[in-house]
Amino acid sequence: MQCSGVTSSKHYVVQRVLNGKTRRVTVGHVNEITLEQARDEASDLIHQMRHGQDPKAKPAKTATLEETFRDYLATRKSLRPASKKSYTKYMNYLTPWLEKPLNEITADMVMKRHGQLQEEISAAGRYAATAPPTWP
Repeated sequence: MQCSGVTSSKHYVVQRVLNGKTRRVTVGHVNEITLEQARDEASDLIHQMRHGQDPKAKPAKTATLEETFRDYLATRKSLRPASKKSYTKYMNYLTPWLEKPLNEITADMVMKRHGQLQEEISAAGRYAATAPPTWP
């Protein structure tokens, strides 16, 4: 921990290399907390950083399938209208998952849904179902 700065305002600062980058975290202003309080808080921050947690990092927002799909269509300007229409049509098969965060959709869920779709299509008489692909 060091007291650092070029201006007349002084702060207690913790600095440590985290994931290959130097991170500086302000503990507090020297007029607001004592040296002992700053050391206590700094030890907590160093402990977090030592375990790979960035005290400055904002928690990652978990996007839903629908949000991700809309972002994909919005950012892919080169997609032809027919491709967008086709992708949107196929998303209808995933409507139960549209509000699910992406990190909650597992490979097992995808394989199960694939099997369900095969059964639905086969029952409708469009074509005979085949075995789902095996993924690594």
